Amino acid sequence: MLLFQLMQFYYLVSGSARLTDRAERTALLMNRFFLCELDEQLERTIEQQTTMLSLDNFSVETYGMYRIDYTLMYSAVSTITCTLIVMIQFQLTE
Repeated sequence: MLLFQLMQFYYLVSGSARLTDRAERTALLMNRFFLCELDEQLERTIEQQTTMLSLDNFSVETYGMYRIDYTLMYSAVSTITCTLIVMIQFQLTE
């Protein structure tokens, strides 16, 4: 049961981080089209899309409190580890 919940947490965090990373890379990839010879309408459309992508925030957040990315997973693992160390120390003193 615990393993299943840990896997769900990992997939939630990795999916959110991957979405944010790919959204940021999309704007960079669209700028490569400007190196090619394009008609004016297509060039204007790509420029608008690039501007929209650069202005939008694609990070996944929970009600604006914290981002769901790999730093959240790192913080959760470090908190669990510190709590386990304290619990083991209390167990050893008894």
